Amino acid sequence: MLLSDLTGRRVAVWGAGLEGRAAATVIARRRPADLVVVEDGVVAADVLATDDGAQVPLRGGDDGRAALGDAEVIVRSPGISRYRPDVAALAVGPATMTTSTGLFLAHSVDVPVVGITGTKGKSTTASLIAALLDAVGRPAVLAGNIGAPMLPLLDQEIPAEVVRVVEVSSYQAADVTASPSVGVLTSLWPEHLDWHGGWDRYVADKLNLFAHRPDLAVAVGTTTVSDEAVPGRVVRFGTPPGWWADGTALCRGETPPLLDTAGTPVRGSHIGHDLAGAVTALELLGVDVESCARELARAVATWEPLPHRQTVIAERDGVRWVDDTLATVPQATAAAVEVFLPDPVTLLVGGFDRGIDYTDLGAALARWGKAVTVVTMPDTGAKVAAAVRAAPDGADVELHESDGIDDAVAIARHVTATGGTILLSPAAPSYHRFKNYTELAARFAELVAAD
Repeated sequence: MLLSDLTGRRVAVWGAGLEGRAAATVIARRRPADLVVVEDGVVAADVLATDDGAQVPLRGGDDGRAALGDAEVIVRSPGISRYRPDVAALAVGPATMTTSTGLFLAHSVDVPVVGITGTKGKSTTASLIAALLDAVGRPAVLAGNIGAPMLPLLDQEIPAEVVRVVEVSSYQAADVTASPSVGVLTSLWPEHLDWHGGWDRYVADKLNLFAHRPDLAVAVGTTTVSDEAVPGRVVRFGTPPGWWADGTALCRGETPPLLDTAGTPVRGSHIGHDLAGAVTALELLGVDVESCARELARAVATWEPLPHRQTVIAERDGVRWVDDTLATVPQATAAAVEVFLPDPVTLLVGGFDRGIDYTDLGAALARWGKAVTVVTMPDTGAKVAAAVRAAPDGADVELHESDGIDDAVAIARHVTATGGTILLSPAAPSYHRFKNYTELAARFAELVAAD
């Protein structure tokens, strides 16, 4: 479906968040016969102001359901699971259901688009790709799940040769019917299983991003899936013989190292993996990266890391405070702890329970022993503590239970010695108590500043 297909038709945008508002703005310019925004939480008739200042009806409850039932086209926002019974029922009805991501990709088959997805690392990789492209003289625009909706790009006068670098979540990838010209799959770990209804669906929905272009090449940095499972031609990174980081440099085969990763403004081994994915994507776009090594090195040295990813927000009284609130899976939290060792680390961990297994995280914390103090938060903190106790040497780990972020910060202040790091890396989302991870991060920063 194209945006031109919406002219003269009854359209409902389902979801009034950032992407829904952007969709309403773009669609209103196409002069639909009727346009309404439906938001599940709205209890009374209201209006939504588009970015152009237009007033679009905003409906919820019975009025919202009636608007959806009357629509000829429904543009569903990514937070609304396609597997919800009400969504599934509408999907087989007379209305055509699409998404902003689907509309964007349908319009972008003739321009260069790099689509990046994965459980973790996709935002950093997308940001690096855009920065490296600019450095070698290939202008790029960055959009998608990183925070700037894709659909408004279609109303901007962007030259055809500009590379559209788009970060795509599993929600956004689930039902697109067009693929980017180059794909990147950074990692795959269990996450958002409540939205997808299980691991197999989660993987399938991620890979759907690459399933609609026969000539697609996909840079793959995870061993969770085989080459055969990934649609398109697979180019591996993160391990030899592809681009990979050895701890100090980005290497491939017998050639000299391409980049010094030790000098990047980000701590931890994950930055090397993300750089490997970015460089691989540039090659798939036709860039001779080895001839551009100097330009790439300068771009990496001046690249600004994204917030909420092992971000040091304060150093007070000899203690480092770190915001890693985007670490919503156990693997990311384990990697973050390791970054700040061997100095003592006080880990603040716990959040919304999605049924994810914490055995491996507990084993890692037990292995680090007395170097790590764990302060748990509801709801999953209890599972992390149980996993630590069940692991060999788990008794060496100091455990404290808190009733939330305020209490956890107070405990961390008391138990963390000079020279230590207080790391908020929840290994779970925060939406049982906060709107999202940025709201949790803001509260954490407030508490740190209040000392």
